[in-house]
Amino acid sequence: QAAEQRLAVFDGGVVLLDARGRVRATLPHRPGLIAHDWSDRDFYQQVLGEAEMAVSDAQLVARDEPYVVVIAVPIRGEGNTFVGSLAGMFRLGTPTLSAFYASIVRLRVGQTGSTYVADGKGRIVFDSESERVGRFITSSQLSMIAPPVPYAQVTEDEEGNDVISAWARVPGTEWTLVVEDDWTAVTSSIGRYRDVLALSFVAALLLPPLGMMLLTRQRRFRLPDIRPPEHDDGWLKTVREHLRPRQLPVMPGWHLVARQVDGKSADREFFDACLLPDGRLMLSLGKIPARGIQSAVTLASLRAVMRAAGQRLAGADETLRQSNAMLCAHHPPPLAVRCLYLLVEPTTGWLEYAAAGAVPPRARGACLVQDRSSAGQPIGTNPDIEIGLGQVQIEPGQVLVALGPSMLDVRDPDGEAFVHAPLDRAMEEASTGLQDRLGKIIDAFREFNAKSPYFEPDLTVVLLQRSESER
Repeated sequence: QAAEQRLAVFDGGVVLLDARGRVRATLPHRPGLIAHDWSDRDFYQQVLGEAEMAVSDAQLVARDEPYVVVIAVPIRGEGNTFVGSLAGMFRLGTPTLSAFYASIVRLRVGQTGSTYVADGKGRIVFDSESERVGRFITSSQLSMIAPPVPYAQVTEDEEGNDVISAWARVPGTEWTLVVEDDWTAVTSSIGRYRDVLALSFVAALLLPPLGMMLLTRQRRFRLPDIRPPEHDDGWLKTVREHLRPRQLPVMPGWHLVARQVDGKSADREFFDACLLPDGRLMLSLGKIPARGIQSAVTLASLRAVMRAAGQRLAGADETLRQSNAMLCAHHPPPLAVRCLYLLVEPTTGWLEYAAAGAVPPRARGACLVQDRSSAGQPIGTNPDIEIGLGQVQIEPGQVLVALGPSMLDVRDPDGEAFVHAPLDRAMEEASTGLQDRLGKIIDAFREFNAKSPYFEPDLTVVLLQRSESER
């Protein structure tokens, strides 16, 4: 009675039980409950078993009364002996004036969708929509009651709509907190990104060829009597300049430099670099024959396919095979495109490459694939080609060298290729700076090529170094 004001928080009343579980007193006074045996109630069994506090499942105190949940604590006497229990009751289904519901609402759990709490038997004791209190959850959800760890899954609500449900145990009880939200609403923002990505992919495939077709029609309209020869590389040079990266990707702990120098041959080399969604670096180098507008369209389509494959996190081998299938299907007669495709994982230093008639990359001055026969076949020649594959880990301080396919063709009168000993000597003579190494390689190649009868080709050199600090 002295604590009546403090115990008023229990809107279902308070009951005092003796050591045998019989009701000895109630607040407010309820003569009909005196001497009732509550020893079989779950909360009493818990406090009898030395629990310091017990929270019951939903239960009835008397007929024609709402369900209640009981919060019980033990009463101990001398020597810590159990002499009884004090049990406070909260009514279920009561408006938010109830301290029980007000406490849950203040947690602000589940600002969207619906939130409810189910007891150990699956009866709902709290519902954010105030519609299901006292009802049981569905039979399919009953097996998820009181999961050992929080988890979520996509399921169906009572109306058969797809919802995502998250479940978690309420500490100190057998209750379960459930948060549900409409699956369509949750994924609406992701759906927009998916649609944008799909449109971007389609645009990347269609816009370059469409733009070249419109440009060709416009040029033919203005100059109907002028037709560029088949070997004219004007279109190819223009498209290559527009597609060349304006700025190289930046990766913490790595240094990347690249240079492309035009030669006097009809064929043209291309280069691309970008960071993929998973943080890997994608590099592609290649050489494409100058066949007028066909070469320009091929280059634009090839770049779009390679970047799209990178966005889907495809491997190097898969990317070149997709590119080969595209060229063989859409560009007859086929253009033999020689290219090198590399994927670098910045955190581990692992490099994966695929070569199609191109120079495999070098690390520590040792060629990963020694001869041209292991460099694969150019893509676009036939549907089933041989592709040179390899992997290597770039150690801290190590420099990776990737060269354009033209450097594979140049040999001295004795048959020695530049990509072997001459390249090693150029790397050894250079200082530690990447720009100095790059300049030494280009100068060494020009000196080497001056001794051979070959025409001056394009030069593409890419250097990638892992910082010493990554050790």
